[in-house]
Amino acid sequence: MAAGTYAPDVSSRGLGLVSAMAAFADDASAIFYNPAGIAMNDRSEFQLNMGLISPKIKVTNTNNKTSGKSDGKNLMGSFFTTYSFNKSEGFLKRLTLGLGFYAPHARSADYNGSQVGLAKGVASNVEHISKITKHDLSLAIGLDITSWLHLGVAPLMSFVRVEDNIAGLREKANGSEVGLISGLILSPWENLRIGVNYIFTQEVKIEGEGTLSNELGSGSGDYEQRARFPAILNVGVSYAFFNQSFRVALQYDREWTESLQEAKRNYTNIKDAGGLAPLSDPQISLIKAGNTYSLRLGMELSFNKNKIRSGLAYSERATPPEYTLPSKPDFDAKVAAIGYSKTFDKLEIHTGVNYTWTDRYDSDNLTFPAKYKASFYQFLAGVSYLY
Repeated sequence: MAAGTYAPDVSSRGLGLVSAMAAFADDASAIFYNPAGIAMNDRSEFQLNMGLISPKIKVTNTNNKTSGKSDGKNLMGSFFTTYSFNKSEGFLKRLTLGLGFYAPHARSADYNGSQVGLAKGVASNVEHISKITKHDLSLAIGLDITSWLHLGVAPLMSFVRVEDNIAGLREKANGSEVGLISGLILSPWENLRIGVNYIFTQEVKIEGEGTLSNELGSGSGDYEQRARFPAILNVGVSYAFFNQSFRVALQYDREWTESLQEAKRNYTNIKDAGGLAPLSDPQISLIKAGNTYSLRLGMELSFNKNKIRSGLAYSERATPPEYTLPSKPDFDAKVAAIGYSKTFDKLEIHTGVNYTWTDRYDSDNLTFPAKYKASFYQFLAGVSYLY
């Protein structure tokens, strides 16, 4: 999750387990969590998840004591489907193909009528909206080599959209790029699983247009940006107790947090926008912080075709204090989650909800020193059809 930007809860089952899924996922959502997991289920599946996320962020400028809030409700959803080919001979026991569509990265900040919306702090009572979304369309292949070794790979195409509105400067841009997820699951004993999942870094070129319309002037032009999404390693272990009825999963995530943002603006008919920047010059910012991490603990209790899930997690912030801005808030986050599912023959209905909260965080950004406080909840409901 780190930065409130990486949002790995793409399924209701994963949400209830705080995404401790690298050694746990054996359903269709394993396309994202660990593609090796789709080869562990001998039944094909279609899974659909829908829900919402509701963030609340309060920012107070420590220089002039002005404050603002960003809140709202954002819809989210995903779907995954798998088809298994079971083999009775040869070195390969099972081949499973999968297709998934989901949004693992999202950030939205919307400050109305408050100075906190401006990084430069040059005006008050302005609106600031900053959004970035990344949707992935993934094709996965899972291989059940033996009863103890499962491998998976998921090539994907990412679609990125960026929207910014700062004091009347509106920019919208889109881009796409290929990516890759790979993983393995070891099961040396029936009750034990060890999972490793790796999401490769991506650099996406985003192109669009921008317009300025306020008391400082007006105009428009071309806008281009490069955004880099970090590489992420998930390492997990799960163990089943009491005849497979109670499973516990522990997971460690490592995120390499180099963040490159290069913006090129060709607004030749606008000389300046209230001190924001000359809008015909390239603007490059490189943030290279130490690696950030997350710790996750998930549990699942099964009885009579019912499953109850719960989990706790902690994620270290990725952005150092000197780079934190209202448009890019970041926090040390604590997460608690619960979930439930019920199976009806070939149909499974599942839900999950989590709550994330932070301690107060002081940033020492030179242009906008501020105090941050945040919390949000996320809810997902899903249905799976097994055949």
